[in-house]
Amino acid sequence: MWDIIENEDFHPDTLIIHSKQASQLFTATEFINSQYLPSEQTELSRGLIGQALTMKIYKSTLCTNGVAHAVDKAAAGVLLIRRDITTEPYEDPKNGVFGIVASERIGYGVLRSKAVARMNNISTSL
Repeated sequence: MWDIIENEDFHPDTLIIHSKQASQLFTATEFINSQYLPSEQTELSRGLIGQALTMKIYKSTLCTNGVAHAVDKAAAGVLLIRRDITTEPYEDPKNGVFGIVASERIGYGVLRSKAVARMNNISTSL
């Protein structure tokens, strides 16, 4: 996946995999030996499990089991404003609460689809 994106003149910086594939990575000696990082550089609670080539590797159960995504975050997409921010005053004098209710509608837009690669059928057995 890294090669595919690099050959399109983008630079992948993120790899997203399912938690099951993350546990499988930690059984691979090559991966384990390449991941000796100082403790302040690890963010396991946030899903960051290591780095390979130029990509930070994240695990998430939101990623389909058996599928991996490599992304150049700077080129792949952008959050678009679909509706500008609107504000309304909020008042609850009985409870002494006053403030503003604000909302905005945003959506994801794909900038360059070649900055993303997807791999299917990754081994799901342990």
